[in-house]
Amino acid sequence: MASSFLVPFTLHVKRSETCESLHEDLGPLLSLLREEGNCSPRTTPASTRPATSSNTLHHLLENATVLLPDFDAQLVHDEAVDFTTGVRLLARFEQSYVSLIFKEYCKRKSIEKEREEALDEFRKSRQELMDAELPLDVRESLAALEMRESNEREALAMAYKSFVDWVDATTPQWLEAVARLEKGREAKAAAVDAAKRALEDELAQRHAVATTGQVAAVTDESLRRQAIAMVEQEQERRLQAQEDQVKMLRLQEEQLRRQIEENRRRSELEREKQHEAEIECRHKGLLEQEGTLQQRLSQYEKARMQREEERRMMLEHIAAEEELLRHRLEEREMQRKKAEEEKERMERESREELYEHVEAEEELLRQRLLRYEEAREVEAEMLRRRAEKGREELYEHVRAEEEILRRRLEQRRREEEEEELQKEMILKAMALEKSALEERERHRVEGDHQLKGLEDANTEDELRLLLEMEARQKRRIEEHRQHSQAQNQLHPPPHNHYYYYCHQHYQHHQLQLPDQPPSSTIHNYHDPMSLNPPPPAPTLPSAAAVVSSPDAYPWGNNAVSPSSWHHPYSYPHLQQPAPPGYPPFSVQR
Repeated sequence: MASSFLVPFTLHVKRSETCESLHEDLGPLLSLLREEGNCSPRTTPASTRPATSSNTLHHLLENATVLLPDFDAQLVHDEAVDFTTGVRLLARFEQSYVSLIFKEYCKRKSIEKEREEALDEFRKSRQELMDAELPLDVRESLAALEMRESNEREALAMAYKSFVDWVDATTPQWLEAVARLEKGREAKAAAVDAAKRALEDELAQRHAVATTGQVAAVTDESLRRQAIAMVEQEQERRLQAQEDQVKMLRLQEEQLRRQIEENRRRSELEREKQHEAEIECRHKGLLEQEGTLQQRLSQYEKARMQREEERRMMLEHIAAEEELLRHRLEEREMQRKKAEEEKERMERESREELYEHVEAEEELLRQRLLRYEEAREVEAEMLRRRAEKGREELYEHVRAEEEILRRRLEQRRREEEEEELQKEMILKAMALEKSALEERERHRVEGDHQLKGLEDANTEDELRLLLEMEARQKRRIEEHRQHSQAQNQLHPPPHNHYYYYCHQHYQHHQLQLPDQPPSSTIHNYHDPMSLNPPPPAPTLPSAAAVVSSPDAYPWGNNAVSPSSWHHPYSYPHLQQPAPPGYPPFSVQR
């Protein structure tokens, strides 16, 4: 119950700048990658590609020769090692972050569960106390209160119903009064209109008499008196109607007032009678409750004394159990400390043995790397001399071809000067050729743009493959390391067996950096822990054979192919079996 009152919280962890930059840089690239085709390691087509194709991914996966750039092998190796270390650190940090979040989530869920259980238990105990300690008189009071409330609600409903009936009964009377008022207004308007018409008739007669020259039958004074008399009569009639209406309304008001007063007196009498009955019933109930309460108090006192005795005995029993548990916990703690000390001693001894073994391995690897560097420098010098010799021969051949082309151009210029009659046709042909060249140049520019887009897509695919292979390699190496550690703890292998394994492994896989082709005398080695691609292998015998071949130049008699100016290499797969303990791993560029 101590942890049930803890408040649950949420752990907010901010991502590091390295993780954020990695997500921002690689996220859009990975979202743009296509998932069609085979995702196995492949070479990069960089020299020759078809201009148009229905399946772009097929041509991206084709093998092609690539020119190796000149770069510092040691610098590239160090950068690859740094990149691998950084990726592993990021993966370890992300894994620890996820585990921390999961632990905090489980802790929060357990706290919430304990709180819910505590609240449910509290509600249950509260309900039990309410049901158990509610006295009989309180229950009877609640029942009486509910009955009184229901009676008041019924009385209120009856009053509302009588009010609605009164409104329904008086509504026609009000409507009749309104209709009478409307008729009075209409009669008044009709009388005024009749008076106006009479005045208009009189005025018309006077005008007719004035125009005809006859004596007027009536005078202006008589007409005015008649109109005034008619208006006064109409006003008296309207006032009389209003007085009659007021008398009727006062009579109705008096009747309603008497009815309301009568209803009020009747309700007060009924309320007083009901109140007296309730007081008498309440007095009787209180007397009965007093006796019940005295009896319940005596019973409660006896039960309290009994609970106190049981509680005292329970506390004594709990104290004895706590003392016993304390002794057991002390003994268990002592045993645990002894086991931990023994475990630490064994781990310390195994760690010292492992350090000695690792130092011996490092010394062996250092010696092999020195031998490898010496052999590699010798081979690089031989290849450089061979390439310089091939380039010199190629340059001599190109100069000879240029001389032949220059002579042909001079001969053609002389022929053009002699053919003046066909000048117009030649100009037209040249114009057509120029337009064709422009069209060909435009197609070439479009092909370059398409090639650039394909190279960008291929670069994104290579980056994704590198990341996937690095993740798989890390996972397999970690599994192998855990498995080997478990086996070494159970059955530690002898040193001579491990030396035989390392010797066999490095005999099959000697180090070879990717900036030079492998030689025929030195074994190829590709480190599965490195992200560098495997060493290239020459696809042609030598550059001199290409230069000396007469069929290598498809245009002219002795033209030179641009593909013969370089030493093409390809990146083959490693055909050697993977050493024990290392999963197969190869990268092709």
